[in-house]
Amino acid sequence: HRARTMVANAEPWLGDIARRVATEEPKAEDTDDEGDAAWEEKKATDDGAPWSGAIVRAVLDRCPEGALLHVASSMPIRDLDAFSGAPNRRIHVAANRGANGIDGLVATSLGEALVWPGPVVALVGDLALAHDLGGLAAARQLLDHRRDVSLTVVVIDNGGGAIFDALPIARHPTAHEPHFIARQRLDSARVARGLDVETQVVEGSRQAVSDALAKAVETPGLQL
Repeated sequence: HRARTMVANAEPWLGDIARRVATEEPKAEDTDDEGDAAWEEKKATDDGAPWSGAIVRAVLDRCPEGALLHVASSMPIRDLDAFSGAPNRRIHVAANRGANGIDGLVATSLGEALVWPGPVVALVGDLALAHDLGGLAAARQLLDHRRDVSLTVVVIDNGGGAIFDALPIARHPTAHEPHFIARQRLDSARVARGLDVETQVVEGSRQAVSDALAKAVETPGLQL
């Protein structure tokens, strides 16, 4: 076997991309018409319960200009892509990606909140929260009595999510349920309250989710 190594200077290519991004004006086709269309289609058939796409919209509606939204891997980032539409404000979006994208989401959001000049909202699932309870405890300790920092953790508590339900493995008669469904028995709210984190549980309509977020995002410190 022979091994070949190719060496190239990427600087001119990357510089050209940077110049184009800096000078090009947004085009009409750059707006998220697909996200708006997906939202309208789903909204026309839902019953008002706070499904994940509606929670994404509620979060975006309540993020003020300049806020930072840290979105978890798996379904949250896909729901954001599918249903976000085009908010009329500048909202910065961050995410942890890669093989270990689920780990340390709360801790990452905490670090962002400590340096970001505006509010930070973390949109995570219950499985991602369970992977970083240590980060939640650290956030509680570091943000206690901080009036200049705002971190709101929004947990979509849906039993571990259902990302594999949309993949071919969902049709497997025996492998799907025991090996690909990460159902959680963790009571996220009880754990958070045990850490003395200010916690709201919302089980009503999309409007209830939006109202709860409006209060949380405007409150300094840590909210869940």
